[in-house]
Amino acid sequence: MVSRLLLTVLALLTASGAVAQDYRISGRVVDAETGDAIETASVAIWRVSARAGVEPFLETGAVTDASGAFQVDGLTRGRYYVVVSFLGYSPLASDTLRLRPSSSVVDLGEMRLQPDAAALGDVEVTAERDRIEIQVDRTVYRIADDPLLSGASTSEALETIPSVEVDVEGNVSLRGVSNVVILIDGRPAPVGRDFVGIYLQSLPAEAVESVEVIPNPSAAFQRDGSGGVLNIVLKENTELGIGGAVTVGGNALGGYQASSVLTYGRGPVRLSATLAARENAFNRATDRFRINRFLGDDATELRQTTDGDRTRSSALASLSADVQVTPKTTLTASANGTLRGGGSDEVTDILELDLSGSPVDDMVRTVANDDDGVSGALRFGLRHDFEGVSEEQQATGGRRRGGGRGGRGRRGGGSRVALGEHGLAVDVRLTASTGEDLDTLVDTGGFDQRVTSDDESRSLTLQADYARPIGQTRLEIGLRSDLDTRTSDRAAETLSASGTYVPDPTQTFIYDLDEEVYAAYVQLAREIGPVAVQAGVRGEATARAFTLGSEAFDYEDAGLFPSLALALGVDDATTLRASYSRRIDRPRGRQLNPFPSTDDPLNVRLGNPDLRPEFTDAVEVSAIRMTSWGTVSVTPFLRYTTDVIRRFQTVDAQGVTTSTFRNLDTATSAGVEAVVAYQPGGPLRGFASLEGFRQSTDGSSVESGLSADAFGWGGRLNANYSLGDRFGWGDLDLQGTLRYRAPQDTEQGRIGSRTFLDLGFRQRLLDGRASLALRARDPFGWGGFEFVQDDPRVFQTFSRASPRQQVSLSFTYTFGRTEERPDRRGLGGGGEAAEPVDF
Repeated sequence: MVSRLLLTVLALLTASGAVAQDYRISGRVVDAETGDAIETASVAIWRVSARAGVEPFLETGAVTDASGAFQVDGLTRGRYYVVVSFLGYSPLASDTLRLRPSSSVVDLGEMRLQPDAAALGDVEVTAERDRIEIQVDRTVYRIADDPLLSGASTSEALETIPSVEVDVEGNVSLRGVSNVVILIDGRPAPVGRDFVGIYLQSLPAEAVESVEVIPNPSAAFQRDGSGGVLNIVLKENTELGIGGAVTVGGNALGGYQASSVLTYGRGPVRLSATLAARENAFNRATDRFRINRFLGDDATELRQTTDGDRTRSSALASLSADVQVTPKTTLTASANGTLRGGGSDEVTDILELDLSGSPVDDMVRTVANDDDGVSGALRFGLRHDFEGVSEEQQATGGRRRGGGRGGRGRRGGGSRVALGEHGLAVDVRLTASTGEDLDTLVDTGGFDQRVTSDDESRSLTLQADYARPIGQTRLEIGLRSDLDTRTSDRAAETLSASGTYVPDPTQTFIYDLDEEVYAAYVQLAREIGPVAVQAGVRGEATARAFTLGSEAFDYEDAGLFPSLALALGVDDATTLRASYSRRIDRPRGRQLNPFPSTDDPLNVRLGNPDLRPEFTDAVEVSAIRMTSWGTVSVTPFLRYTTDVIRRFQTVDAQGVTTSTFRNLDTATSAGVEAVVAYQPGGPLRGFASLEGFRQSTDGSSVESGLSADAFGWGGRLNANYSLGDRFGWGDLDLQGTLRYRAPQDTEQGRIGSRTFLDLGFRQRLLDGRASLALRARDPFGWGGFEFVQDDPRVFQTFSRASPRQQVSLSFTYTFGRTEERPDRRGLGGGGEAAEPVDF
């Protein structure tokens, strides 16, 4: 029924829509002396402002095909000039061109480049795209050339992005909100939600081109993720032939990593393969002190320390293929698999004292953990451009990389290959994962237990996105269904007096979680004078069935989720943005599972099967100013959340702390973020960000007085400096990242300040084909964590030493033709410090 509805709607739209005005510049680049065509010449389209005193700025660009031809579509009316350049030739600029309804298509004919004798000797050409790009609904950070990320994982790469934080478990948060949707090339990560952190830790940062931060996603995106969306865009090599890169490295704690990326392109076929293996080792040291005040005259003190080592290993293999079967149709397929493993050995000393200082309980517990698992994903896709693709797109496998006005960014449901002016994209994704975990717990009190957990999860996603112009308006519609199932089987055995392990029914359970989400959206985008408008609405219906033994906890909901984004070009250097969206955060399996953990008898963790989703309305306004040296943006934001999911702690009469999840009433977060990007084109570039916010939470329906009204702030500084060729081996690059989060009150306590410092050094070798990178993560051990709870029932402090502290060394070698063709933006190297807003 869903497919019939989609086909009916698409047929109606295809038959009735009018085609929008197409402004286009084309031409052919040849050698002035021989008349031969020049392939891969750079074509830069510069826009001439009508305002006096405003310099021209780079609008977009292209590269010539095998016949020397180029064609740039999707321009708007206005005045332009074209600059054509190629290594060994003098650049050539056209006269000023004027695009208007009466002359919307301009053919420059042959543009004849003169050979430049001075440029025909040994020439080294370097080019760097601007690191930050501002679009109507997102900010794009390009990280492909960061020295700090040589030999790093994608999880570590996210730590360098403003507003983004990654904890020691790999969980990602945006502006302090942990529920963030992670996309890979516009599609969900190819693993279950509980394993995204592990996947990002196994994916090498060398495979990443950029990270798109989307705090207020449009209706084309899934509605889960109250914190927003992070889209990780992988590199997309477009040169013909074979190319690749190999990286190997290790760290001082015994960890290692090795990865290789291989790309192939010939005609309409593009192939890419990735192999990666990694093992991380780190120490875990925590301290806990607690006074049980609720016992009155019998109050006790608890002193608990834990020390141990943990290892995590993973191996990743992926293969993707794009085949342009016709000039209008492209088929895509990808497959990947991940093996994960690891273990830990921890020793916990537990000492309980009465008020006189006499021991009430003195015990040592050891916990040995072994876990492993495997996950895989298959994806099949089809994209059809009803109006065909340009010659430039045919030369690059039919792709539209996005970012330009013609490409319309990465809309259309977030597809990796953004839909053209009139296109259809269909996607099918299958994922599955299994995992096994074994915990062995032994203490000096005679307790000896083995706990085995087996987890299986499967998901099927079907998605279709369609876009077309109707007059001057761009229409996008889509349908999506997600079918997810998860089974967890936990069995506990306790050592009996006879020396044999016998089943413990109190710690044994099986639960099944099935969730279905069906969604449909419609979205309109249009430029009205200087204002770009994008408005849409998404409808989603959810059915959740959670079964624990003979008990069932079912939940259903349905709702509409509107979104709106506006962008106003005040002048050629200043843009104002505003956006609104409504989102939902559905509880995960571990948040629902009510069976307690057993590794620490005095600190128990468990889920809550009665949890409801939380709903968030988010508004933000931005002012972005582009200068000759960089970009400045200021963004006030407001989030209002109902049925807030929070951790909630209780202490019973035996002094056992139980940590679970509850739905609080409301939470309001209001603040402002400022980002300054400095990239004038010299040896120094970087950015600084500062944010402050006030967060108020009301949980009085859960417990009287359960609330918080606190101010929080934090900042980040990222700097890159090129020292040039100091030793005759190649360029030496330095990078440093400093992050700080101030102390902040929560509903039940106070989180201490956190500081993170990372340093990186990269020496280029072998004429830039190789590099040697040295990284120091948290060299001074500042990255610890502290929490204090002080109320009439209990006083406790908890601290954890930094697990990030390490030094690593890696070597990278590239081979073949791995250089990317110039993209449709970033050509020419001059002009603005950041790219114009994508309207």
